[in-house]
Formats: sequence, C-alpha cells, structure tokens
Amino acid sequence: MLRKLPDLSTLKHLSELSLTVCSELREVKGLEGLVSLTMLDVLKCPKLSRLGKVECLMSLRCLKMGPSEALERLMDRLELSNLKVLPSCENQVGFQVLNSFICLEVLDLTKCMSMERLDLSTLKLLRKASVRKCKNLVEIRGLDSLVYLERLDISECTSIKRLDIAKLKFLRYFWASKCKNLSKVQGLDVLECLEWVDISGCTSIEILPDLSCYNTLKFLNINHCEKLRDILALEKFSSCQWLCIDGCKSLEKLPNLSKFEGLIELIVKDCHELLDMSELKELRSLEFIDMSRCKSIEHLPDMSMCKNLKCLVVRDCEKLIELMGLGDLDTLWQVDISGCKSLKQIPELPGAHIMQNYGEPMFHPLYGTITFS
Repeated sequence: MLRKLPDLSTLKHLSELSLTVCSELREVKGLEGLVSLTMLDVLKCPKLSRLGKVECLMSLRCLKMGPSEALERLMDRLELSNLKVLPSCENQVGFQVLNSFICLEVLDLTKCMSMERLDLSTLKLLRKASVRKCKNLVEIRGLDSLVYLERLDISECTSIKRLDIAKLKFLRYFWASKCKNLSKVQGLDVLECLEWVDISGCTSIEILPDLSCYNTLKFLNINHCEKLRDILALEKFSSCQWLCIDGCKSLEKLPNLSKFEGLIELIVKDCHELLDMSELKELRSLEFIDMSRCKSIEHLPDMSMCKNLKCLVVRDCEKLIELMGLGDLDTLWQVDISGCKSLKQIPELPGAHIMQNYGEPMFHPLYGTITFS
C-alpha cells in the first residue's frame, strides 16, 4: 500500500500522473516541477492533504479529485485558469473557485450532494457539463452564457423544478431522466441542433414541449412520464422509424400516426388511459407492435393493410374484444394475446404462432429471443 512518494520535481517530461486509490497517501512533493503535466488524477485518496504548488502547473488541463475535506480547502486556494477538464468531483460541496477556471471545457459534478446552487456564468468555453445525482441542487445559473455547450446532463436532480436552456443554441445532447420535480423545460422549442433528448421518468411533466429539432433528432425518450397527457408535438417527427412510449399512464391520445410513414417499430406499453389506436391501419411499414397492458383499449382497427407486420403483442390488454385483418398478412408469424380476457375469438392464423400463455419466449426481429415474466 503506497504511503509515500519520492520528490517528483525532476520528471520534467511527465504528462500524466494517476494516483487513484492510494488510500494512505498524504503528500505529493515536487508537483510544481512537472511543467509538462496535463492530467493529474487523485481520485479516492481520502488522506491526501498536501499537493504542493498545483497552481504552478500551467500545462494542466485535467484534474480528477475525490471527496476529501483537505483537498476541498486546497481547491478554494487554487487559480488554475488553464484547466479545461474537471471531472468526477464526487460529493464535493460546489467549489467557490469555479469562476476562476475560465478555460474549463468539461465539468463533472456528479453526486455533489451538498450543492444547492451552481453558477456557471464565467465558464463561457464549457462544452460538456454534468450535475447528475445532485439531489439537493435547485438552481443552475448562468446557462445563458454557455454559448458553446453541447452536452448537458441533469439526470436525477430531483430538486430542480424548472430549467431554461433557450440560449444553448449548439446543445446536441440533453439528459434529464428521473428529475421527478421537473415540470417545465423552456427552450426546447427553439433549439435546432438537438440530437438526443431524454426526459424519461420526469413524473411532473404533463405536456411534451414543441420541439424544433426534428430534422436532427435521433433519440427521444419520454418513457415513464406518468403525468404526461399530451404528446401531439410528436407529429412533426414524421421521419421517426422507432417510437417507444412506455409507462405514460395518463396518456389518452397518440399523435396522428398516419404521418409516420416510415415507422417500423411501435412500442406503446402501460398507457392505461389510452383509448384509440385507429390509425394503426395506415402504418404500412410497421413490422413490430407492442401495446402490452394498455388496459382501456377495446378495439384495434382492421390491420389487413399492414403488409409488413411480423409481430403483434397485445399482452394484458384486458378490454380488447377483437383482432381484425390479421389473416390477410403473409408476413405475420407471431402474435401474443396472453392475458386478453375479453377477446371474443382467437384468430385463425395458419402461418403464425399465437402465444396465449405467460412465459412463452418470443422472437424480436432486432433483439432475438425474449422471455417475458
């Protein structure tokens, strides 16, 4: 177990120094002589209290630090204006010196449990920012100054109620999953570069904001937004090939599905208030449909025009009365009707396997064999 290091000042050409998990290490001598050092990693060094003159490391671009009261006091004295990456400062209090890191490009404050407010207004070059699992964080100030920000992750920040990202014109990736008190995100309607949006598990959001990025959007996750009742804004996402709406228990109506001409896979599960699926008959490109546990659905349209349909899952659709038009589909080879208690008649499908019992494996065209519990 490493307890002590020799003086490092002679290692003039050393570019990276990692001391991760040196749990007994208390001091690092000679750091000020490492003029070429670009990365310093002192994660999980809880007893480390002396680092020498880190502020002299003019080449330092990445500093990785773990929770330590001594290191926290050290950070309050630092002025590392050239620092570009500050990752994984887990459990820190929220450094008062962030405003001196004017060249910072990457900031990771994951699990900063004591941080309640964060001001990023001076970090004008920031490109990536993560405050994941900062459960007491209620406010992020200065976002309107971050004109170069491309990635923002506030996942599991359960105390944030509102967020304004309208000025982040280059934002491409936005994660806000499991922000259970987040009820409104302003600016999604003006951001045209977004490729990835994840608001899954945001149980206070009721209306999907209008998005202006449907030409660039590749991934949208709105699963388990239990109060979400309006997703009509999705109608602009007509180029979508894969649509998953899972656990939106208050959702009563889908967008106009007839506009999704290229849709191949549709998953609408656990949408207990959903009543109407009549537009399914227009989706001729569909290959896979899973609408398990949509407990209010009584009727599906005549599916005879869905000529590419391979698999239909209506598991636990307890009020579903009938299935029409499936006998005209030459491509159909698997139907799961397990738990459909109200189904009047089991369709005759000579070319397809009809699953009626829980636990039977099914074959997904993309993921292969799947066994349901």
